[in-house]
Amino acid sequence: MRCIKRALKYFEDQFVDSYCTIMLLNSKRTEFVNGAAYTLPDDMLENFLHIRLFDGLGTCGTAAVRGELMVSPNVYNDKTWRSFANVVQPYGLKSCWSVPVYKPGTSHIIAVFGVYSKYSRYPSQRELDTLSAYNELLGLIISNYKIDDDGEIEPLNNHQQEEVDSKRYMQNRLRRA
Repeated sequence: MRCIKRALKYFEDQFVDSYCTIMLLNSKRTEFVNGAAYTLPDDMLENFLHIRLFDGLGTCGTAAVRGELMVSPNVYNDKTWRSFANVVQPYGLKSCWSVPVYKPGTSHIIAVFGVYSKYSRYPSQRELDTLSAYNELLGLIISNYKIDDDGEIEPLNNHQQEEVDSKRYMQNRLRRA
């Protein structure tokens, strides 16, 4: 999960006033079995685990079911958040947008990337472009982990973990150049 958390930190640094999450799907793509955040607490994410996904289950659940970007500029006025607005309220979060993450080279959704903000807002075009550009890299990072249906996560092997870390390092170097 170290690599996933570093990726989330990168996005939080790029997106103004935003808190990023990755929600990992089970093998049948019917529920979230684990999640990661850089800034937000793990106990917030736990509220979204092991619930059967359906169209209308917040932005992350709906993005997983529909396979498309979902935006809630105000979670308190969005019917898909009716059952979960109380979960984000203690953290002062007001908006969320989510996009599915695919296993590279497939149409298989393996996770959902979520962005929360303390402001009621839509994502900027720059944020959408950034996420679009890095979506496949996120899929590559996540697909290098074995995620069982109970939510246990481990690198497929040490060589693959080192390879993922190396690719991330090179991406950072290229961006800075």
